[in-house]
Amino acid sequence: MEKSKEHFPTEKEWAEDFTKYFDAKDFKEMELDDQPTIGYTFKAMGAAILAFRQFIQSETRDEKVFASVLNAITLEAGDADSNACVAGSLMGLCLGLSHFPSPFLVHLPHFPELSRLALFFFSNNLD
Repeated sequence: MEKSKEHFPTEKEWAEDFTKYFDAKDFKEMELDDQPTIGYTFKAMGAAILAFRQFIQSETRDEKVFASVLNAITLEAGDADSNACVAGSLMGLCLGLSHFPSPFLVHLPHFPELSRLALFFFSNNLD
């Protein structure tokens, strides 16, 4: 059975989607809760880039801003956990582990083991 063309976007459509999600000015514009496109990679990455922009443009760049931006993404629904995960990762890179909001780390399963693995990887593979 042959799939219809609508399942295989053209290059132009990919470019339009890329621009739509990566140049969005707010989360509503991305329609994160649109059922047919939930889980779309451009949405998660676009939401993360917008979150990162909002975070670095804030005056404080602290736990409160971090939580506020993640909350805004989550309230848009859709694939909220994936969108917030990618956004939190980007903002976390900006903060660094020593300034990462501890309430978020407390609930991270296996944090000590993951932390040791990350430190091992980065100390042995960044030449």
